[in-house]
Amino acid sequence: EGPLAWSPQPLTASLPCQPPCAPSATGVTVARGGSAVVAPGSYGAVTVANQGTLTFTGGSYCLASLKAGRLSKLLFQNPSTVNIAGNLKLNVQGVLRPDTGSGLGAQDIHIDVGGTSVILSHKTKVTAVVVACNALMRFGRTASLRGQFVADQFKADFGVMVTLESCGNGIVDPGEECDGGNADPCGGCTSLCKTQTCGDGNLC
Repeated sequence: EGPLAWSPQPLTASLPCQPPCAPSATGVTVARGGSAVVAPGSYGAVTVANQGTLTFTGGSYCLASLKAGRLSKLLFQNPSTVNIAGNLKLNVQGVLRPDTGSGLGAQDIHIDVGGTSVILSHKTKVTAVVVACNALMRFGRTASLRGQFVADQFKADFGVMVTLESCGNGIVDPGEECDGGNADPCGGCTSLCKTQTCGDGNLC
């Protein structure tokens, strides 16, 4: 019967770019093998040494830059938005994800990078939405990435695995009570779903 007509939809209507924030001059440093907890607020350069752990309690953060060493962990206890004025680097086998038992998913952790470089080195594991409209985002070999990743340019080594996790995609992702898809009048993924059926617009 000949070719079928196809009208592809855009991946995103507009880039969700955030203006860079105004970080403070006070930085945060986590020593090798050490740990620290940061409350919401404005900070300077944040550095996590090899095997260090930095836990974000949740809320809004403004950082000058964020650099995490080998085998480091960046953990999130509650929904968080981290606005980084400069660059982001997660070194070899680093982890950026919800804290164990938090029940959060990728949509609960938004990382907005205003700089020109995002490096997620090889064997890193990331669960988040990472938006870097002006950056080159690099994925190291066998990196495991879950969520959404938006950048000006990408470079990926071999063996990278990216899993889309999106509110409204009709799939119940981690951190979602339900997901009725984009046609759902409730929006699908919010706390409204805890006691209500996604498809019932009246209850919403």
